[in-house]
Amino acid sequence: MTFSQFIDLFPLLEPPLTLTEDSIFAFSKHNKLINEETAKQYFGVFESDFSLTEDAEYVPCFKLSLSKEFHTLIYWRASALLYEYYVITLNRQGECLDRKLIGGLVSKDQGLLRMVTSIDI
Repeated sequence: MTFSQFIDLFPLLEPPLTLTEDSIFAFSKHNKLINEETAKQYFGVFESDFSLTEDAEYVPCFKLSLSKEFHTLIYWRASALLYEYYVITLNRQGECLDRKLIGGLVSKDQGLLRMVTSIDI
C-alpha cells in the first residue's frame, strides 16, 4: 500500500470531537480495519512497541487538517486488555514526527483506566 493510500484510509473530520471507549463502534462501522500487512508496513515503523505476536487490531479513525506540512492521524489499537486511541503526526514523506496515547480503556492495577479525549481546535 502506498503512503497516499494509507492516508486515505482516514476520513477528514472537523473538530469539535470527543473520543470515548464507545466511539470505536462508529469508526469501525464506517472505516475498514487495517489488515496485518499494512499494519506491519506502517505501524511496525511508527510504534516502538509494535508486535505481530500480540494480535493487535488497528482501525483508522480520522485525520485532522492542521497544516499542509504534515498529516495528523487518529487511530485505535486493540490488544489484550488494551483499547487505545493514538494521535500520530507524519511529515509529507511518511516519517513519524510524534505519536501520543490520547484515550481509551486500559486494564491497570486490578482496575480499569478510562481516558476520554476532547479535540477542539
